[in-house]
Amino acid sequence: MKRRPLPLLIVGLVMALILAQCAPAPTPAAQPPAAAPSPTAAPSPTAAPAKKFVIYHVPKAVGIDYFKSAHQGMEEAAKEFGDVELHYEGSINASAEEQIKVLEDIITKKPDALIVSANDPQALVPVLKRAREAGITVVTYDADVLPEARIFFINQATFEGIGKALIDEAANQVGPEAKIAIISTFPTAPNQSRWVEEMQKYMSQAYPKMQLVDIRYGEDDQAKSRQQATDLIAAHPEVQFLIVPTSVGCPGVADALEAAGKVGQIKMTCLATPNGMRAYVKRGTLEAFYLWNVVDLGYLAMYVTHGLLTGEIKPTDKTVKAGRLGEREVGPDNVILLGPPFRFDKNNIDQFNF
Repeated sequence: MKRRPLPLLIVGLVMALILAQCAPAPTPAAQPPAAAPSPTAAPSPTAAPAKKFVIYHVPKAVGIDYFKSAHQGMEEAAKEFGDVELHYEGSINASAEEQIKVLEDIITKKPDALIVSANDPQALVPVLKRAREAGITVVTYDADVLPEARIFFINQATFEGIGKALIDEAANQVGPEAKIAIISTFPTAPNQSRWVEEMQKYMSQAYPKMQLVDIRYGEDDQAKSRQQATDLIAAHPEVQFLIVPTSVGCPGVADALEAAGKVGQIKMTCLATPNGMRAYVKRGTLEAFYLWNVVDLGYLAMYVTHGLLTGEIKPTDKTVKAGRLGEREVGPDNVILLGPPFRFDKNNIDQFNF
């Protein structure tokens, strides 16, 4: 075997080492970039609260059960909508002058709408016109103003229907030749003056021998109504039947009959709430009285007002939808009718709580 010379082997090893030192360093395998640290999430801005419609309910006077019941209906509807801020504000006395001051103050607060039961159909027109000019939606209920001062009037029943019901009640209890008297509120009260007018008109047509011996005014005050009834009974001992078209005056007149010992001798009917007259009906001071569902009246007023604010109801609409009440027609002068008057007596009065 032939051997390689040793010097050549050494030279080869040295050259290999030199070449290895000169070779470039191997490129390391590419690594995926490190994930960037997640930035701390910025807190989301607080969502702006949903707009609420600011609506003021302005009754003829505060502290009266009738208007409290209407407000209950408005609250019910407002809860269904969820976007209403409802206020209840009025004067202590049923006075047009005081109501105007209340409205003037409310207008400065720039609400979205007013729901008003008017103490006078004409006196409130200027202030309600100013409200409309300021962009405030105006709806009346229970007692109206001239149509140019509001958009809709929510009427509890027709004036003719109420006048007929009260006179028919007198005829049914006392007879078609009854001697009757009326104890109302104010001579200028919009509802009462029309009801009295319709009573007289219907009486002359249906019961020509029925006599209206007197009309007195208790100024929407229970104590004054009682005094007027006491004076009337003394002045007209022949009177057989009293009609009181006011929920405030009705208990006062009933008190006067009881105090005079005339229960059964002089009969009466009125427009009143079940809660206000329940005890008198059960004692037999009066057999029956009339009204409408006041809670439903307030509910309907709120539905119409809210619909105007959202645009779902237009001033020119001929029908309106009102939640659980269904659909209601719009009559001349934009009057929306709740329904016919309802007779309350001992057989049904405990079914109602307003």
